[in-house]
Amino acid sequence: MRAIKLTLLALFGMTAVAFAQKAKEPAPFTPPTVAMPPSESILIGKIKEAGQPPAKSSLEELLAKALQHSPEVQVAEAKLREAEAQLRQTRLQVAQKMVEMQASMELQQHVLSNTEADYKRVAQMHERGAISSGELSEAERRLLAVKGQLAQVEAQVNALTGRLPALANLAANFGGGGVGAGTHYTGVQPAQGALGGGPDGPPADAPKRMPVPPMAQRMRKALDQSMKLSDKKIENLPLKEVIELVRQQVPSVPFLVKVADRGDNPINIDFKGDLTLASAFQLLCDSVPGLRVVVRDYGFMVTFDDDLPEHAMDVVEFSSQKP
Repeated sequence: MRAIKLTLLALFGMTAVAFAQKAKEPAPFTPPTVAMPPSESILIGKIKEAGQPPAKSSLEELLAKALQHSPEVQVAEAKLREAEAQLRQTRLQVAQKMVEMQASMELQQHVLSNTEADYKRVAQMHERGAISSGELSEAERRLLAVKGQLAQVEAQVNALTGRLPALANLAANFGGGGVGAGTHYTGVQPAQGALGGGPDGPPADAPKRMPVPPMAQRMRKALDQSMKLSDKKIENLPLKEVIELVRQQVPSVPFLVKVADRGDNPINIDFKGDLTLASAFQLLCDSVPGLRVVVRDYGFMVTFDDDLPEHAMDVVEFSSQKP
């Protein structure tokens, strides 16, 4: 027990000695703070900033600035805006033309209905002997003329909507779809004179459409009649006027003339000798490259080889066949 007390007294004595030595140690020296002038502090800050590397821009920021300030990109964007404006203008023009063609076609269909009703009435009166055959022929001529006008309007509508045989053939040859790839004959022949043909033309066994009677008989009769053009020497006369001159010789058969702006081209031709209408057509086609005369259900069609209907029969081929 006494030993324990001596031990505790020794520990307390050592602790007291340690605290006394710590109290006698001097405090650490702190240098005095000297205030620096403002000009020197600013200078030292600039020196520190100059020593640091500049901040690097990201790749996305560099690309955005390059695309924004590039002259090539600005020119391309201007061309794109101009092309979009032209596209909108062209679409508006096509839409307006399509509306006009649709209205014209509906009007022609209405006129055709009235003309057919008049023709039926005249035919019934002719059966009763109330009118002559000339009046019946005149009513039929009016009916065929209206059908020809309707066919012309429908052809223009088909041209706008891409349903022409020539356009279908072009789309097929160039892989445009709709008709299928590869070459597909549609009855359109290259410029080879009145009869056409050639290595790139239609095959020899391509079916041709014969006009239906009684118009076929009327056209055969007209093709065999003599023309009163033996004294006509045409010099620098527009093509459409020459066609009109020939048309006046056969008023009993309607004509559909589709020569567009090429009808103003002057031609020189000499109708000598005793020519029939078939010979006059052949002479006219041989004188004007690409001009074609074909037979249709409504009469003769005069046009160029790049605007022929599908499976149209040439007038020379028609006149050479027996009824």
